[in-house]
Amino acid sequence: MNIRKLTKIQIPLIDQSYAKFGFNLTEDVSKNIEIIENSATEDLFKSVPLDIEVSVITDALIDEAFNSSVIEGAFSTKRRTKEMIEKHLKPSNKSEIMIMNNYRALVYIMDHLEEPLDENIILSIYRILTKDMLNEEDIVEY
Repeated sequence: MNIRKLTKIQIPLIDQSYAKFGFNLTEDVSKNIEIIENSATEDLFKSVPLDIEVSVITDALIDEAFNSSVIEGAFSTKRRTKEMIEKHLKPSNKSEIMIMNNYRALVYIMDHLEEPLDENIILSIYRILTKDMLNEEDIVEY
């Protein structure tokens, strides 16, 4: 009998002809698995220049601030959101205030990722999200 058949690892899949699917763990496959495992545990930004890392994170925060605000009912454009954030423009309506508050809250969260979540952080996020959004009678002070 063929050595490959004897060392084949069976997995619960079948191929196109309904035969059991399996594979052999060769030295090359083992090396590639190790490379994949090591890559998966590395810091994604380790080899990325700082300016690119900052740009990618900023773009992601802008996208999230815009998209989450639109889901909540805000009306604006992604272009306006990016312009407002990058040029530090003052929001001109409630939708833009909501977007800017969401962006500021996300930045705050990123700045405090390493800290344990506590009441002060939650209340700070609440204050950021509700700034200039609530009527006087709806404001809750803690």
